Amino acid sequence: MAFFAGSANIVNSLTNQRQLIVAQFGFNDIQTTLLGCVDGVVEIVAIWVAVILASRSFIGRSYAGVLMYIPAILGAILVSTLPFSNKIGLLFSYWISIFAIAPFPIFLGWVSSIVSGHTKRITTNAIVLCAYAIGNAVSQFMWKANYQPRNHIPWAVIAACNFAAGVALVTLRFMLNNENKKREKETRDDQYDNRYVLDEGGEKKRVDKAFLDLTDKQNRDFRYVL
Repeated sequence: MAFFAGSANIVNSLTNQRQLIVAQFGFNDIQTTLLGCVDGVVEIVAIWVAVILASRSFIGRSYAGVLMYIPAILGAILVSTLPFSNKIGLLFSYWISIFAIAPFPIFLGWVSSIVSGHTKRITTNAIVLCAYAIGNAVSQFMWKANYQPRNHIPWAVIAACNFAAGVALVTLRFMLNNENKKREKETRDDQYDNRYVLDEGGEKKRVDKAFLDLTDKQNRDFRYVL
């Protein structure tokens, strides 16, 4: 999960480089500023589409993220390979590459569904957010003046990281799905069924398994959301 969080956020470097990238396509300052409004629209549409896909049970979070990475990788490749004279094609390719931002918000919601236990959930969220911060920080260093104006290296890195993030999502889904199948075949675990605590009056009260702060590994009744 940390690997995905880090690699998935390399594309966020486009936020700081956007105006320079679009200007190098051949647009003036006013055009570049106005075209920047489209970025927000593309991001909203991308996340909305990703949420719709993720809500379909036969697709789920993982495959929804992969489906968003496909056009994003294509866009990154086209920006680096289209003739520099084709500024409209480059612009639309750049907009398509922005679709890569959509899987991470989906992933953040997914994390809370595949981790159980208050302590483990907090720790997992902290690790994911640290990886997110590292990915954002490191991504800025690949945009160097000697790579301009085509920026082949940064776009290649973005495409590679998007691909790696997609592979990570599929791998995670595969692992969780296998674990679910394994647990379905197991006999029911009643180890934590009869746990009691003393209330204020000194009387024993039975505590439901859901309130025992068990991790997803300890609670064999837990099923991972795909």
